[in-house]
Amino acid sequence: MSKKLALIAFVVSLGGFLFGFDAGIISGVMSYASPEFQLTELQEGWVVSSPSFAAMIAMLFSGRLSDIFGRKKILLIVAFLYALSALLSAVANSYELLYIA
Repeated sequence: MSKKLALIAFVVSLGGFLFGFDAGIISGVMSYASPEFQLTELQEGWVVSSPSFAAMIAMLFSGRLSDIFGRKKILLIVAFLYALSALLSAVANSYELLYIA
């Protein structure tokens, strides 16, 4: 296996790691976010489940989009959206923005 292939595999695997890390870390964050945003239990559930729900919807389209535009372009777009989501989560000032981010 070439070094370039190993690097590509490593970078792609980071996406799964980061998604799992986010899913695990959000339970600790919610003890601070719930009082800050005055969330109900239902709203907490939506905030926690929104990344998984968005990933489920994205998987319906990602394969076809990758075939049309190329996997590299789609991965770059997803990386950009992931970073944008992190920034929006950090500056969220309402439940709606937190949920969307």
